[in-house]
Amino acid sequence: MCLSKNCNVTFGDQRKIPFPDNSFNNVLSIAVLHHLVLPNDRENAISEIIRVLKKDGTAMIQVWKNTLSTSDSDKNRLVSWQNRRDNKTYQRYYYFYDFDEF
Repeated sequence: MCLSKNCNVTFGDQRKIPFPDNSFNNVLSIAVLHHLVLPNDRENAISEIIRVLKKDGTAMIQVWKNTLSTSDSDKNRLVSWQNRRDNKTYQRYYYFYDFDEF
């Protein structure tokens, strides 16, 4: 949501961020990386964050924590999510990282 009339918003894919190399001092990725199904896509998304960061830039990446088992079969799951707008429940894909892996 823009709090000003001068907002500049760009939509894109986290696997191919639509900005040139070394564009930002800071990159913030909150609750998006864990929705990518393929390991290569998750790696590409992290590489893209590194690519658009300036030399001494900072990235903050936040993903869901898996508080259950951390076996490989438990890392890939569909999780129920209720949309407040239509009050329907949907299944959403999550990849649950463990601390050492992340």
